[in-house]
Order: sequence, then C-alpha cells, then structure tokens
Amino acid sequence: MASKTDHPARAASFVANEPRAHWHDQALWFVRAKRDKAANSLPEWETLRQKAEQIKLHTVSKLADYLEQFEENATRLGATVHWAADASEHNAIVLELLQKHGAKKVVKSKSML
Repeated sequence: MASKTDHPARAASFVANEPRAHWHDQALWFVRAKRDKAANSLPEWETLRQKAEQIKLHTVSKLADYLEQFEENATRLGATVHWAADASEHNAIVLELLQKHGAKKVVKSKSML
C-alpha cells in the first residue's frame, strides 16, 4: 500500500497522463451532472440533504456506542466480530481467518456510490 507521502508524486504522475486525466475529469462531471439532475427533481432536496447531514453527524458522534451495540447484537445471533486498531491489524486478522479456513481465492468488493 502506498504511503500518504507518495500522494503528490502519484498525483503528478496521474495528471501527466493526459487521456487518463481527461477521463477522470469527464467521470467527475458525469457524477456531478447526475447529482444535480436528482437535486433538481426534488423540491425538498435541500431539506433532505440537511436531514442526512444531521443523521450523519449524530451517527459519527455516537459511532463507538453503535459499534458496540452492533457487536452485542451480532454476537447474540452467532457472529464473531473482530476489532482492529489499524490497517495492519485488520490485514493480520483477515489473513489468519483465510489461513484457518484454507481459502484459495478472495473476492473484494467496494461500492463508492
């Protein structure tokens, strides 16, 4: 994994590739246009946006409590919850689980939208 200090050099390399930089700009404008279209289709958009912000602020301010509540409920239902202080500890936990169960392949999925 690249360190945060690599970011300026990596960003410079990224934008030096003109087709890739153009694609990136187009993708950002496409996403922004979709957001604007959705916002303009709802008269109550700003009210909904403000409510979402309030929910987010509340949730983040009580995140530790919600995580402990999740652990309690998940454990009661038979799940095992693992806690990691950082990415290295997370990776070690995942590796141990994969090795314990003899995993041969791993699929990682992430949704950004």
